[in-house]
Amino acid sequence: IDANPTPRGCISLKPLTSAVTAAPKELMLRFFAAWGGQMDHMIIGNIWNKLGQQLRDDRGREAWVVEHGEVLARLRRRSVEVLPEWAAPEWLGKV
Repeated sequence: IDANPTPRGCISLKPLTSAVTAAPKELMLRFFAAWGGQMDHMIIGNIWNKLGQQLRDDRGREAWVVEHGEVLARLRRRSVEVLPEWAAPEWLGKV
């Protein structure tokens, strides 16, 4: 029995992270379009990382970005929402 079951209708982090890691870019955007509101900064970061890897050498990337611009804009907005706050360490000001 799972001590911390995922509530019904919510995504489970580990399987989603695995799915995103292995998914082609079109499927990653479909995952995000369906579940992006529940994704945390780790999954969002993973999506950006994988999109970058898959688009890096893709000669059709500019057209792909234009074609998927609406979902990419939502991904960008969600990224800003879930960005963790960063407080500069005290020692940084002493360097």
